[in-house]
Amino acid sequence: YIITPRSANNCLGTSFTAVVYVDPKSTITPMSTTVCSGTLFRVTPTNITNGIVPDGTTYTWLTPAVSTPSLTGGQSATSAQTSIFGTLRNGTNTVKTAVYTVIPSTESCGPSNAFTVTVFVNPTPEINAMSTVVCSGITFEVSPVNLLNGIVPASTSYSWEAPSVSTPSLTGGVSGAGSFVTGNLLNGTNTVQTATYQVRPVAPTGSCTGQLFTITVTVNPGAYVVPMTTAV
Repeated sequence: YIITPRSANNCLGTSFTAVVYVDPKSTITPMSTTVCSGTLFRVTPTNITNGIVPDGTTYTWLTPAVSTPSLTGGQSATSAQTSIFGTLRNGTNTVKTAVYTVIPSTESCGPSNAFTVTVFVNPTPEINAMSTVVCSGITFEVSPVNLLNGIVPASTSYSWEAPSVSTPSLTGGVSGAGSFVTGNLLNGTNTVQTATYQVRPVAPTGSCTGQLFTITVTVNPGAYVVPMTTAV
């Protein structure tokens, strides 16, 4: 500003300048992100793309509002952070949401208006150990069921390696993949034998990969008797 002073007697003084430095204040638009259950998410607002984001902006936030009590792990952040982050667990087999209310702040201007970050949490399979019993040479099929066997999102697919077996006489175990776990094992003994499969589940929504779970297959022996003769 160029300022000209004037006295009470209407005498003009020498003009002088006043320079006003206007620091920017954060004005951030609502944001969203998608993540798999149990996986860390991180959101960092970007200037222009997400509104006005001055260099050095930090964030604090409240515990998020969740669409179901089964969406857990949401925490607040009372100390300044350079991004918004967290790890949420979706205890259902469908997509759930958490909405964070975030307060941005700069060193020179302090806190600004809050904005929201909506996190869409895709389900990740969490399947318990399973078992089945089958006769030697008969195909078995195992299809995990939601709730009964853990968290099983719709259309989950499975892959597995060749099983570990209790004896080399239990043959036929091979790797595979599909919408359920299947195989055909031949027990070459006259006692019960077992095969243990390590199975990797993958949910179609977000390609969320679950932890390995085991399927133990108990294979009862079948009777294989060769032709015989006798004399009497």
